Amino acid sequence: MSLLLILVLLSLFVYFIPTLVAESRGHNQRGAIFILNLLFGWSFIGWVLALIWAFTNQPILGDSPLVQGTMRLGAEIEETTGKIVDEFKSGL
Repeated sequence: MSLLLILVLLSLFVYFIPTLVAESRGHNQRGAIFILNLLFGWSFIGWVLALIWAFTNQPILGDSPLVQGTMRLGAEIEETTGKIVDEFKSGL
């Protein structure tokens, strides 16, 4: 391998560190981080912004009241459906 090829590969690795961080953390905006990194990573500011964004905490959807209410409703529907099916089976 030539030195030039090694330098190019190393440069690409460093350039896409924000994308790799977002991907490894399973960031829900990793596609947008990749686009920011790809288009503006050449500027130091764009690269730093992409890196910061990749490390930001993500809201956990399971903690939101809407998700909790939906999960309770789904459990109630499942329970009611189970009772109806059991009543139907016992009537046969």
